[in-house]
Amino acid sequence: METQKILKVNAETKLDCSRIVYFKSDINYTYVHTFERAFLSSRTLKVLSSRIDSSKFLKVRRGLMVNRLFIAKLNLDPYYPSVELVNGDRFKISRRVYSNLKIL
Repeated sequence: METQKILKVNAETKLDCSRIVYFKSDINYTYVHTFERAFLSSRTLKVLSSRIDSSKFLKVRRGLMVNRLFIAKLNLDPYYPSVELVNGDRFKISRRVYSNLKIL
């Protein structure tokens, strides 16, 4: 499937991928967060991520994918690795992602 610049989030909403700050999954639903608000999609994170250019997003942990353009700070502390976004949201990085980031 071809990746898109415009993502259809739900029946009423289409978003430019450059406006998406992060995706957060909740069982079979996904919240698509922008600076303005969050949109609920009935599609899973796996389905949505297959429709976008995944090289522009970093999977921080299971069920959470952030836009690389909006990462303000990457904390690689071994006891509490985290990523902080430009809007102030902070998320813990999983151990597996942390070990892959250390290699890079």
